[in-house]
Amino acid sequence: HELSHLLFESLNEMDKSDFRNQAQWERIAGGIWKLNRPANQSLTTHSRRSPDEDFATSVDYFVFDPATLKRKVPRIHDWILKKLGDRLKKGGDK
Repeated sequence: HELSHLLFESLNEMDKSDFRNQAQWERIAGGIWKLNRPANQSLTTHSRRSPDEDFATSVDYFVFDPATLKRKVPRIHDWILKKLGDRLKKGGDK
């Protein structure tokens, strides 16, 4: 999870913005981020805190429990697969 934060920081601004759009984050007044998807489409309450926490949790699930990520947040699963899939080892399904 913590390494995924570094991965997020290494993304270019276009990819960060693209992730936030796919994950349905919106920047509101004062630079605060607001998540615009239902709570049942989040992996953890912690992942609802910010786009970078959402990213880190999602990457964690992509590696260790991809079926849950795909079921709960297919948009994020597909984004990670498209953008980072070749850089990450998928786990879970063997």
